[in-house]
Amino acid sequence: MNNSEPISVSLKGANNAQYTIITDLNETVADFKKKVEEKTHARMEHQKLAYKGKALSKDDVTLKDAEFINCATVHMMAVVKGGLF
Repeated sequence: MNNSEPISVSLKGANNAQYTIITDLNETVADFKKKVEEKTHARMEHQKLAYKGKALSKDDVTLKDAEFINCATVHMMAVVKGGLF
């Protein structure tokens, strides 16, 4: 797959919410978090994302370097005042 081609990522959130995010392997985790914010309204600084059992905590890493593939599934927990949601 050419790295500039769009990929589809499934985002699973709280309360069984599920979203589809169209992104690109050259984008960074920060870029992906912006798209998640647009789709879910969960602010970037409140997002805790995990892919393949690992936290996506480094915003400057590309999705290619994080080993994303088409149809990947990312899990999201939103941090709210008082704990996780």
